[in-house]
Amino acid sequence: MRYSYSGLLIVILVFVGTIGCTTTYRASYEMSLDEVERPADAEQRFGETEVSETDTSYVFEDQFIRAVVAPTGSFTLMSIENKTDNTVRIDWNQGVFVGPDGSSQTLVHGEMRRMDIGREVSPTVIGPRAAVEKIVSGDEEVDGAEKMPTTRVAQNSESQEVKKSLRENAESLVGKSFEILMPFKIEGTINEYIFRIGINEASLETVQ
Repeated sequence: MRYSYSGLLIVILVFVGTIGCTTTYRASYEMSLDEVERPADAEQRFGETEVSETDTSYVFEDQFIRAVVAPTGSFTLMSIENKTDNTVRIDWNQGVFVGPDGSSQTLVHGEMRRMDIGREVSPTVIGPRAAVEKIVSGDEEVDGAEKMPTTRVAQNSESQEVKKSLRENAESLVGKSFEILMPFKIEGTINEYIFRIGINEASLETVQ
């Protein structure tokens, strides 16, 4: 499967490209959910796991949660379903994002403001048999120090240099992986699930 990060950022970049002689390049990555690591006693408590694949995502499931994972470059869309009869909390203060270079970052989600990074934040509460959707990433990705480059805008005079740099950076990530450590708290106990996402291929396209 191939994913590329789009949205508001791309809209802004395309707009910028219309007011000057610029070219926009975008890196796309083919990724896979390689592994989900659970607590040592998870099989006894939450049963065996099942992983399936759709056209746009991967689905991980045990008796505790059902997680739909759709990686889009530096950002990953995750839908988490609580399959229990108890309330589950995602404790973002204990979450970790490990970049493809091995850097350990604060795990952040789309509803957090930039000023909240590094501060204690409220947990996300998932009611019994309910689900939430979050876009998650590392704080360095949000702050602009991308470990997984996605889009670059270049003046035409320097477009080839920018294109080459983006391609080399993207291709250097092939064969590596990044990790999302999600801390789920149920009945006072933290259960850490680590989603390991592999980067299998990288390609470059010209947006305009």
